[in-house]
Amino acid sequence: MKVHLKNACKRFSREWIFKNLDVTFDNSFTYAITGPNGSGKSTLLQVISGNMLLSEGSIQYKINDKAIEPDQIYKYTALTAPYLEIPEELTLTELLHFHFKFKKLKDTYRLQDLPELLQLHGSENKKIRDFSTGMRQRLKLGLSLFADAEIVLLDEPATNLDKSGVEWYLHRVQQLEKHQLLIICSNRIDEYEFCTKIIDMHSFK
Repeated sequence: MKVHLKNACKRFSREWIFKNLDVTFDNSFTYAITGPNGSGKSTLLQVISGNMLLSEGSIQYKINDKAIEPDQIYKYTALTAPYLEIPEELTLTELLHFHFKFKKLKDTYRLQDLPELLQLHGSENKKIRDFSTGMRQRLKLGLSLFADAEIVLLDEPATNLDKSGVEWYLHRVQQLEKHQLLIICSNRIDEYEFCTKIIDMHSFK
């Protein structure tokens, strides 16, 4: 998988969030997008996910040199971010069954095994609204990390995780398969220290 941005620019009203960004992401590397608050990290992730359009420039997606139309990229992506909500009225079991009707589960996992893999064993029948913030974050991460997605996008992945939760995240994120493209937005080095390429958004203001 490759994602190529050329002269990519994004603005809200009269404020430029980032400008003149030329970068190619491919699954030969793992990427961390860093920069101060307001530098456009999350905005860039939203653009890559297809949830937001560029103001100027272009974005292209390719799998094995075959172009993917931008309006179809949602089929190939998994996104976890603090601003994304999950249905609180569902139980854990209901949510997992619902989610993986739309996203393919990796062949190496079984749906019934996910609660234990998420360290949520015993909470299968608990409604999401009764989960702690750490439990919710592990669940949100699992929905992305266990999906058979070509692009995995994580925004501040260790949010609300305690020490054991961070260790769980670091173990799971480094189990991604070679064909998967991983991009992490963060200012915490413990969330991305294993990444092989760093992109500083401060360079594109």
